[in-house]
Amino acid sequence: MICDYFPENFNFIYFFKCLRSLGYVRYLRSLFCLFMQYKNLILFGPPGTGKTYQAAHMAVALAADTSEETLRHKLSRVQIRQQFSRYQQEGRIATVTFHQSFSYEDFVEGIKPFKNQHQELYYDVEDGIFKQICYNAAYALLLAQQQRSLRKAKDTSRGNYTHLHFEFVDYLRRMMQTGSKEVIFETPSQKTITLENINQQGTLAFAYERGKRTYTVSHSKLADMYRHFDDPAAIDAQALKDLLKVPHVAIYQAAFTRFKEFEQTRLRTYNYIINHRQLQGQQVSEEQYQHMKQEIARLDYTSLRQEDYDRAGNFVLLIDEINRGNVAGILGELITLIEADKRAGMPEATQTLLPYSRERFSIPNNLYIIGTMNTTDRSIEAMDAALRRRFHFKALTPLPGLLTANKTDDDASAVAEPGAPYQAKIDIDLNKLLTTLNHRLERLLDADHTIGHGYLMPVLQADDPAQALHDIFYQQILPLLQEFFFADARPIERVIGKAFFEDLPTSSDQIHFADTREHLSDDAYNTQPAYRIRQLEGEAFKQAVRQIYET
Repeated sequence: MICDYFPENFNFIYFFKCLRSLGYVRYLRSLFCLFMQYKNLILFGPPGTGKTYQAAHMAVALAADTSEETLRHKLSRVQIRQQFSRYQQEGRIATVTFHQSFSYEDFVEGIKPFKNQHQELYYDVEDGIFKQICYNAAYALLLAQQQRSLRKAKDTSRGNYTHLHFEFVDYLRRMMQTGSKEVIFETPSQKTITLENINQQGTLAFAYERGKRTYTVSHSKLADMYRHFDDPAAIDAQALKDLLKVPHVAIYQAAFTRFKEFEQTRLRTYNYIINHRQLQGQQVSEEQYQHMKQEIARLDYTSLRQEDYDRAGNFVLLIDEINRGNVAGILGELITLIEADKRAGMPEATQTLLPYSRERFSIPNNLYIIGTMNTTDRSIEAMDAALRRRFHFKALTPLPGLLTANKTDDDASAVAEPGAPYQAKIDIDLNKLLTTLNHRLERLLDADHTIGHGYLMPVLQADDPAQALHDIFYQQILPLLQEFFFADARPIERVIGKAFFEDLPTSSDQIHFADTREHLSDDAYNTQPAYRIRQLEGEAFKQAVRQIYET
């Protein structure tokens, strides 16, 4: 712990009071956050070690602002996956997979073709998934800051109220366009009123269910109520009449009640809306999206407080197979901005001018990037040096100890793919089997070419574990070994044993080869040993598997 570096009788309170007087507290807090939690992390390891699943766990824990251990104790694997999906819908978690044709234009921004309402083709700048989730995270900080300002001084926050009213009106307009039930309001006496129209000034027009008369609630009247009342349910009708100078106040109470509900949920509501435009590909108001970007451009990150970050929460981008893409080309100039100390609001904060949109852009500090990479395809040493310097790396190794029957689903150490509780009964020691295979592979090749426990986890969850092991061995493990050793049967036999191979006929069935310019004899090839994988079934297969770790 950091406290271990100070004397036992060190007075921390006096120390921080002195720093506060010198103006260093904010700087030290930024450095503390920088070193205590990694913003960019890559999980690497052989195939089947649970990298993708572990990344999803970490993403949910970050979005929920809790530890992974606490998360696993509170929620089951199914519940964690449900939580992951919910955060995706809210725009807090986004996922992307890198591949050879993935580019900067897909990840950050680029010129893409579109069709207008007349089916005419045109080109425009489209934001990529990374830029989109950065906007989600930055907008959450903006809303959190405004909520703090509104709570602190409602009577002097006319500008902040105007922004909130704009969001509310834009939200209602979209609901009217989709025919949603959200346009139905309820008065304190539980009478139903319908939102009929919203004019350019943001004035709301209502009508009773069977009435023909229209009642309006103006921007200024709603602002007066917002400044004088906190709880819509506690409003006195006479006091409201005296404030607004109007005889009928039920319509105003209904509008104010919905307005306050929107204020409480707007962070979740707007993240959901942004998510459905950006991360799900569904269109929402272009006016609202541009307004959001304008507000973010004016955000002063240095004025944010820790409570703003706490209220806004964390956002996570998961990049699967990060080593399969050209990372330097995909990130471009943003490879510098993703550094923890270059994030917006940090001591060394940096902005860049994006090449297509010409917008000033920075990366908010509440965005985390988690990547996964399979070291069998490409080792860490072969990655771009600039990428290695800006990411922290966490190795995930095979854990044969998880391959034990009768574990419970609440086992906090389990990191393989989620599934049913471990209940299988099988007379093969999967722990020893995987340990033996990996010891041999590590000696013949290296640690990057080992087999993860995720390959054998389905055996413990299968109704017929013996058949499941047979299928996995022949359809996944053996092809993987053939890839490792380039289909050379001799080292594969050193790993799994001779019981899985049979000789092809040689002297009894001579093969005649085509003539070559060197005039080689057929005997040179007919006398070489030729192998073929033997298809074992039932007890013979299980006995051959046992021989792998018993010899």
